[in-house]
Amino acid sequence: MADHQWLSDETPEAEQQLIKAGVTTVARLVQSAGEVLGLSAMAARNVIADTIVTRQQNLAATRIPIVEASPVVEATYDEVVEVTNGFFEGIVDVFPYESNPNRCRTNFTVGYDAFSRLFLEDRTIDFASASYQEDLVTDVSYLLKLPFGVSYSCYWGFSTVIKNPVDDTLSEED
Repeated sequence: MADHQWLSDETPEAEQQLIKAGVTTVARLVQSAGEVLGLSAMAARNVIADTIVTRQQNLAATRIPIVEASPVVEATYDEVVEVTNGFFEGIVDVFPYESNPNRCRTNFTVGYDAFSRLFLEDRTIDFASASYQEDLVTDVSYLLKLPFGVSYSCYWGFSTVIKNPVDDTLSEED
């Protein structure tokens, strides 16, 4: 009760007791709701992580082994991602900064990174930390923007990159 120093001495005793009890009850409610939310988020993260691990194991079990005499060079997943990313970056980097292809890359990248931070990385959940709260809200906002941001900017960005060969608006010189 000593935490409620903001009450003035002019407030009647009954009102002071009622306000103190109400503020304390609300504070406890918010704290327990935060704890439940944290446990729920951790459980959801664990379920998603377990599902991803199971799918990766199933995929690894169903892969066709490469024959030793095969002239095919075995490329790792990271190498394929790097080559694909390099190709995509090369296409996008020729456009201005405020272009739809660039927005497509940025929206996809921040959405993917937010998903990784929220569900794939193994980190401690600390709702009391202001920086954790800010990062959590930012990552959730990126995930909420992901469907529209990627679909809109990527659709119009790819229409900028890939021209329709049947488009009648192009002249012979274009």
